[in-house]
Amino acid sequence: MNNKIREYRQEMTEQVVKALEQGTAPWQRPWSGECFPQNAVSRRYYSGANVIVLSMKGLKLDGGADPRWLTYRQAAAKGWSIKKGEHGTRISFWKNLAVTLKDEDDSPILDGNGNPMMKTILMEKLFTVFHASQVEGIPPYVPHTVNAIEADEKAERIIADSGAEIRYGGGRAFYRHSEDFIQLPKTEFFEDTAGYYATLLHELVHWTGHESRLHRTSGSVMGSPEYAREELVAEMGSMFLSAETDIPQTPEHFANHAAYVESWIILLKSDPNALFKAASEANRAAEFLLRKEREREKEAQGQEPDIEEGAA
Repeated sequence: MNNKIREYRQEMTEQVVKALEQGTAPWQRPWSGECFPQNAVSRRYYSGANVIVLSMKGLKLDGGADPRWLTYRQAAAKGWSIKKGEHGTRISFWKNLAVTLKDEDDSPILDGNGNPMMKTILMEKLFTVFHASQVEGIPPYVPHTVNAIEADEKAERIIADSGAEIRYGGGRAFYRHSEDFIQLPKTEFFEDTAGYYATLLHELVHWTGHESRLHRTSGSVMGSPEYAREELVAEMGSMFLSAETDIPQTPEHFANHAAYVESWIILLKSDPNALFKAASEANRAAEFLLRKEREREKEAQGQEPDIEEGAA
């Protein structure tokens, strides 16, 4: 990891810790697709830690009213311009890079035909985006209309696709790793369907960590770094799923997880990379749960979905 990446991660982590200490986690807001950071041109959502970075900056710029971001080049291609004096926001993405294999003397390793042997590595790169409020000429943001019935139906499809065992009863919601099942109170004990689905999606993210699926290390001792990390993954993962389903996370949901804030602060202060690792794992968990839904979307579109510029 080069110094620029290291400094960037340290800076972002410090901002998140400050927000946590002030009582507002960047991922703890009523998320839905309408307010999720997205590219202004492709309209595709950003992913991973970029969501946290852009959300924090968007809240400062316009209170989070407009979720659109784009690069200088994208703005120019549309005939828009960056307002004078505005500064962009750095985000990161991973790209495949072909490099030459070398021996211990730093000489290229050749194949049987005398050609250099290559390998592909992933490299993290930084680039700059601008918020819609910083762009001259961009049309006003028009939020999409959320259909509650369609949102519930999509959530039900994701739940059914998972194949997770869900048991109902009692007054707590949890995932029991040792027996690989999710426990939820009966649906009538939730204030509304949004609260029910937000809770279930959170537990489904935990469920993806089982060794038969994504095999994440999760601690069983509350307050331990492993436990804090897994709860951070579940919070971010459910945020990603909320954007995809338009099932908003509720203040009640956040209140139920307020006990983890202090452990998150300790975790992030001890490891500046923890935020980025958790965001990456949360993204993997969400994509794992969305894989069949993605296939349905591709089939309906009749084509491969576009890859968003810099969606890291």
